[in-house]
Amino acid sequence: MRSQSWKTRCKAAFEAYSALLLRQGWKPDASTNTGSVWGDLRAMGPVPKGWDHDDFNEELFRHGCKYDFASALFVSDLISRRRSESLFYNLIARRASSRISPSWTDTRTRNVRRAWPDFTMLSGDEAGIVFTQLCNTFEPCDAVAFSSVNRELRASTQALLQQLKADHEAAAAHLCLEVGMRSCKELREAKQVKWLQWRDDEGLSAADLALLGTMGSVLPALKELWLRNYSQNPRAGAGPDGVQRLAEGLGADALPAVTTLAISMMHIGDTGASALAAALGRGALPRLKFLDLRNTAIGDAGLVALAPALRGRLLPALDRLSLDGNPFGDEGLAALVAPPLPAGAPPPPAGGLMKLKTLNLSHTQVNDAGCAALTAALYSGALPALNSIIVHGIPASAAAMAAVQALARLSHEGRRSYGSRSLLTRISEYLKYS
Repeated sequence: MRSQSWKTRCKAAFEAYSALLLRQGWKPDASTNTGSVWGDLRAMGPVPKGWDHDDFNEELFRHGCKYDFASALFVSDLISRRRSESLFYNLIARRASSRISPSWTDTRTRNVRRAWPDFTMLSGDEAGIVFTQLCNTFEPCDAVAFSSVNRELRASTQALLQQLKADHEAAAAHLCLEVGMRSCKELREAKQVKWLQWRDDEGLSAADLALLGTMGSVLPALKELWLRNYSQNPRAGAGPDGVQRLAEGLGADALPAVTTLAISMMHIGDTGASALAAALGRGALPRLKFLDLRNTAIGDAGLVALAPALRGRLLPALDRLSLDGNPFGDEGLAALVAPPLPAGAPPPPAGGLMKLKTLNLSHTQVNDAGCAALTAALYSGALPALNSIIVHGIPASAAAMAAVQALARLSHEGRRSYGSRSLLTRISEYLKYS
């Protein structure tokens, strides 16, 4: 077992290197809203921005240590503590900077009473901010410890504490089991969550989906979320508003690592699509690459509401979009690929559809007018990466469908070079020589 002196030397190296960076004007997490160079409690990286491993390893060597697995874990814990301390210090200092001198100790959150006895100076709103930052449905111990510092904090956070307790019990008792996880810890660390409903009387309820939405900020490892209903009733289980409640619970930066969101054969509808658009607009799912919304009852109004979020800059990595089996038609598709602009308005900025490669529109109500709008978008360069368009089972004419699919196979340069001739001429030439 490593001795305490080794940990002392490792900590000394950490403090020395941190102090050096701070003297040089280090701002590792300047994008956070805590006003602290150490960032907030939601920081996901093992080390802050600007931290150089090689330089720190040299500092460790100068203090008689080496960088190995044990020291990496120890330093990671030091950084986590410093982030917690930094958040508390920032909130207190804003209230009474001239009277507070917090000690920079290694005290964990559950022992903050010894480090800062002046938490009574926090107002109810400030205590609520700290408590909310500490809240983690899967690991509530830090928030519980903070609320227990003194009677005043206990009283001011009582309602929030009861809600946290209810959410934790609900997650442990039902939600984790429904998605195949044995514990809250397993769900928190999961990279993939799949929920498949086979019968009308089983599966996640609307309340479960609402709870899952509020947990979006404490699932940092999750990369794929699959929700599918294989029963005969698309409204079974979660009901008509389950997905809407899920979307309403997703806040800014919720599900930060998710690249695949598949909600299929469940009822979303126009209202749920609007709620999902609002969630994306708040910054949820920032790394989304594949969005699967097949057979979810999204009509023209729903796609019109969802289109700006899909086209915006908040989904820069989106490359696959599946909307098959929904009742939207030409109006919805036009809003997605070629939204009308007011007279004299500048063209919209490039957004998420710039990387879109696959678009599935099968078994929708898209007709020739929708295909024409999609064709125009391809010619204009609005969809430069799109090379696969699936249009089986739509009411459009065979010629319109062939035109869209043929153009999708051409490169962006090829589409522009064919722009001066009639549509049928271009398509017939392409099919002849392809």
